[in-house]
Amino acid sequence: MTQKFNINTLIQKGKELVFEYELPAGTVYYRPLTDLEMDESESLLLTTITDQATCDYIMNLGDNKKGDKEEEDKEEDNKDSIDIVNIDFTQIVQGNAAVACSIVLTAIQDFSDEKITIDDISKLSGIKELADEIKRVSGYDMDVIAEVEEFREDE
Repeated sequence: MTQKFNINTLIQKGKELVFEYELPAGTVYYRPLTDLEMDESESLLLTTITDQATCDYIMNLGDNKKGDKEEEDKEEDNKDSIDIVNIDFTQIVQGNAAVACSIVLTAIQDFSDEKITIDDISKLSGIKELADEIKRVSGYDMDVIAEVEEFREDE
């Protein structure tokens, strides 16, 4: 016996999974995000970066994580191809903040009677931590988050 596929039932089940998070401003309710919703939020990083050298740097970081040892050696030989002096790290930080705000907005907007904007979200404390928690409960690749934390500790 086959079960009939019903997209509305699946969507409703996803929205019924509700979590609470305590921000300094108060308690918020959120739901896990789908892969597509997470990808849409993550794409803000590239759309907020206007500088070509910075965009190339970000894209190269993603490529380096996927390469093997031989490719890494080749890239070390060509290290001068990316001039780190021309990288606008401010745009990267602003892009990451926009991504965190977008993740939070998408996860909490179903539980608000009022229209919430990214500007509203950006004024709250604790958004980065909430975004990380939403990623965790959504099953997002936590290896990436661990690599970032490890990088921060090394600095």
